[in-house]
Amino acid sequence: MENNQIIDFFFQPADYKNSMKFSEGSIYKGKVVKILEGLDASFIDIGQGKAVFVHAIDLYKPNKEEMKSFSLEVTKKQYSVADDVSRVSEELKKLKQYIKPIAHYIQLNQEVLVQIDKEPISTKGPKGTGHISFIGKYIILYPNLGISYISDRISSLEERIRLKSLITSFAYNDYGYIIKNNAQDVSLDLLQQDYFSLVEDWKRVQKAFDDKEKTLLYKGDSFVEKTIKE
Repeated sequence: MENNQIIDFFFQPADYKNSMKFSEGSIYKGKVVKILEGLDASFIDIGQGKAVFVHAIDLYKPNKEEMKSFSLEVTKKQYSVADDVSRVSEELKKLKQYIKPIAHYIQLNQEVLVQIDKEPISTKGPKGTGHISFIGKYIILYPNLGISYISDRISSLEERIRLKSLITSFAYNDYGYIIKNNAQDVSLDLLQQDYFSLVEDWKRVQKAFDDKEKTLLYKGDSFVEKTIKE
């Protein structure tokens, strides 16, 4: 709640125990089992019974020139971290003129990293993305997508400049990030701790990808964990 208004709303579905294996944010090593060229999409088997649907837009990674057309700036002032993450995908769709056919990004039987971004609903299976993200307390890390963005909920220009200066002093140039609203007035030390903790998560996923077969490499946050981070 902020100013007696509901800012974020979380709920736990009745069948949450059955959906936990496809929990949002979880990262798997999977194998491409079907390519739908007409839809520019694919299905990836992660060994959990249902294959994960992944569209070409969720595998496309814009270069520096294409990123000039990418913007997360909006006028909406009240939204959650989920909005920040979902808008990345929505904004990438606006760069559709750059997106190549699905076969340019993956091949049949190829082993890939996939992150669940939409849990299965009823008979509809899970949706995944190749845009891997790790959500911390103050920062959302995109290790394979070169975006940089400060939450619109931080309205103070002075604070936005301060945060931008701090994170550019230590962040890796080839890693993307979103600075969350929670980062307001946070010290350099705390930002660094959060950032490099997420970097370590990414390194563990990369190592696990090389060491294991089709399995869960990173578990997405539970309902309680998400609430704490908010």
